[in-house]
Amino acid sequence: MTHRERLLKTLRYEKVDRVPDYEFGAWDQTIARWHKEGLPEEHKGVWQAINQYFHTDDVEYGPGPWVNNGLIPGFAYKVLEEKGDHIVIQDGDGATAEMIRPELGASIPK
Repeated sequence: MTHRERLLKTLRYEKVDRVPDYEFGAWDQTIARWHKEGLPEEHKGVWQAINQYFHTDDVEYGPGPWVNNGLIPGFAYKVLEEKGDHIVIQDGDGATAEMIRPELGASIPK
């Protein structure tokens, strides 16, 4: 099954040989951990590691166009509160979120 056939069948809710795999990236800390767990060192960058080592469909299909889907102009990033190992921020969309301090690792804000 070609990539195009797989993608079209998936979008039509038809049977496919496997689900298409598109990735949105990984934290640098994740790639560093994968290297410790056996990811070959020649896969240094985030996209090289994800696309070439894990053979995602991005390799066959190619990179998508970059689109700014945020506010223009965006809000200024601000630290609103410091709470031990966490900070409360205002992000570029103006949303308030709590997250682990960046120097302690990466996390998905809540």
